[in-house]
Amino acid sequence: MAEWEKYCLSKEADIQKMFPNANLKNPHTFTDKLHWLKIHDSTLLKSFCSDKITLHDYCIEKLGKDICIPILKTYNSVNEINLNELPNSFVMKCNHGSAMNIIVEDKTKFNFHLAKQKLDKWLKEDYSVHSELHYKLIPHKILVEEYKANLGRSDLTDYKFFCFNGEPKFCQVITDRRAGEKISHYDLNWKYSPRYDWKQYSSDPTLEKPKHYEKMIEYAKLLAQEFKLVRVDFYEIDDSVYLGELTFVPANGKQIFKNPNTNLELGKLLRL
Repeated sequence: MAEWEKYCLSKEADIQKMFPNANLKNPHTFTDKLHWLKIHDSTLLKSFCSDKITLHDYCIEKLGKDICIPILKTYNSVNEINLNELPNSFVMKCNHGSAMNIIVEDKTKFNFHLAKQKLDKWLKEDYSVHSELHYKLIPHKILVEEYKANLGRSDLTDYKFFCFNGEPKFCQVITDRRAGEKISHYDLNWKYSPRYDWKQYSSDPTLEKPKHYEKMIEYAKLLAQEFKLVRVDFYEIDDSVYLGELTFVPANGKQIFKNPNTNLELGKLLRL
């Protein structure tokens, strides 16, 4: 553990170079503190919970049940994958990073050759080079999840709870991923909160509150207990709540808020 902490400290100059405006010596804003946490709080537990396979175990430990989307198969390499043992619809992904997903709605129209090329490339990628150091310790694997969708909708809505020192404070809602993605923010009473909105995206103040919103808040609080800052992501599918992932450096600290005071406001909420 001492060696890992030494390694993280050795990356401070690299992170400062990648984010030259970050104040790592005396952080006050939300984004400054996110970058500080990379160096001083990239724990083994964060690695365990960022692994999309072992996250299931953490979920069981904290909630007494697994509410992650079920895993059908895991593989160490693309050569182990046997399409004949998979259903017609599924999701392939790597366990050790972000944006490493292949959604297969119909196996008969699936370009498996191209998918293997992508997966093989992803397996070789060290996601920690993007400055999220806790990804360094995750063994690289492929997993296949059940395909989940809500009837009549083209994509799933993400409900992402920002939790500060174990307490959920607000929910980020991502809609319309396939056609003009929107990112909106609501407080815990489901009141639209534009002060958290990002410059990069439009938002929707008229979204319908999910049926199991209070249950999501309850789960988020339990899953966030061990962390200074974590975003807990959920889906509501077929009248059930599913855990998507735990994210420890949302947007890698690159978000730009529409409200110029929000970065400092959120920084005050986060106790290091």
